[in-house]
Amino acid sequence: MYNSINLGSIEGNFSFDELADGLKTKKFNNICFITGAGISVASGIPDFRSDGGLYHTLAKKHNVSTPEELMTLNFFQR
Repeated sequence: MYNSINLGSIEGNFSFDELADGLKTKKFNNICFITGAGISVASGIPDFRSDGGLYHTLAKKHNVSTPEELMTLNFFQR
């Protein structure tokens, strides 16, 4: 477990407890969480790329030969 979080030279370093307290007391107003692509999978939301994922499911539904076709201008115009 991380015991400090480096916020760079702008704000300095915070311990996990200081970060949690700042979030609880609304000391921090602009918050951004950067996560990996698979964070939603644990919640039961399918990923995009694997078999059974969103791209493959939509490719079958819209009768395209590859999931990548879903992101083309031609498909969008259809």
